[in-house]
Amino acid sequence: MLFPAAVLLVLWGAIRPEERFLRKRFGAQYDDYTRRVRRWL
Repeated sequence: MLFPAAVLLVLWGAIRPEERFLRKRFGAQYDDYTRRVRRWL
């Protein structure tokens, strides 16, 4: 029961903000990277 909540917390609290930061910082390079590499390594 706590696992789904923890996953959502990590997703919204850490992963999405980091992806926004990387997209701003690296732009098209990051977009190319995300197309080549799976999200969950």
